Amino acid sequence: MNGGRQLFTCPTCGKCFFYWVPDTTPQPKVKCYFCNAEAFPNGEPPAAPAPVPSPAAPVPPTVAPPAEGTPPPAS
Repeated sequence: MNGGRQLFTCPTCGKCFFYWVPDTTPQPKVKCYFCNAEAFPNGEPPAAPAPVPSPAAPVPPTVAPPAEGTPPPAS
């Protein structure tokens, strides 16, 4: 398993300890061994993108009424 140890100072209690982070995890969430507070040592991860709204349903074309004085369509 590839990765490495990193030093972490808990922002809540101030204790320092090492934690292991794999190379595949760019934003690890670390839980303090002493006070159980959770933190992101590399900054908060980016928020999930907002869902894309579905496109509006197409409006059916409307047929204009015949103009006054025009004969009705032949059947």
